[in-house]
Amino acid sequence: MAGSALGIWLFVFVMRGLRRQRLGDFAIVGVLLGLTHYFYEGERLFFIPFVILFMIWIALFCRHDPTLRLPKIKPLTITIFCTLLVIVPL
Repeated sequence: MAGSALGIWLFVFVMRGLRRQRLGDFAIVGVLLGLTHYFYEGERLFFIPFVILFMIWIALFCRHDPTLRLPKIKPLTITIFCTLLVIVPL
C-alpha cells in the first residue's frame, strides 16, 4: 500500500516538474523514486522503466503542448543523484 501511494506522488511530482521546471520538484521525484524500492519487489522493476518511458512519451506526443517541456540535463542529473542517494543503503 505504501509503495503505491509513493508511486502516485511520484507521478504527481513528475508532471509538476515538467510543467514548472523547478529543480526541487525533480529532487523530490528522485527521492520518491528511490523510496519505492523499499516496499515491494515489483516496484523495483516497474517504476524506473515506467518513468523513463513516460518521459519518452511526453517527448514524442506532447511536444506541441507549451506547458509540458522536457527537462534539461541538470534536472535529470539531480533526479538520478537523489534516486541513487536513497537506493544505495539497500
